[in-house]
Amino acid sequence: MEYFIRVVLGLTIIFSAYLWMRVTAKEIVKCNRYKKMIKNCDSPEQLDSIFEYFKRLTFLPNKYSEECYKEALLLLETYPEWTSARVFVVNVGRWHFGKSNKDSIVSDKDERTIQTDIIARTSTLISNR
Repeated sequence: MEYFIRVVLGLTIIFSAYLWMRVTAKEIVKCNRYKKMIKNCDSPEQLDSIFEYFKRLTFLPNKYSEECYKEALLLLETYPEWTSARVFVVNVGRWHFGKSNKDSIVSDKDERTIQTDIIARTSTLISNR
């Protein structure tokens, strides 16, 4: 009986890992699609709907959420005059850093990092005024 329980437990763990990997793989594919949406964004009105897609990626590994954050920063560099791009970076940054933290709460340090990144990307706009 004990052997049977171990076998069932082992199969359950393997099956759970398989399901988790499938879900994660699907989320990575979606993430890559959303990153392309950011790259191809040419209107500030699109950013809210793009972020709504990002919020659905709950099982995405941190490596990929960081890539999405960096893509948002590149968008801000491209369009520093868009107020919505700044808001988008803040939202994606909070989403990324919240996923990265154990308690899913964005810390003050994370908020400062986001603000520093925004200032670094828009400093040319400020210095040209």
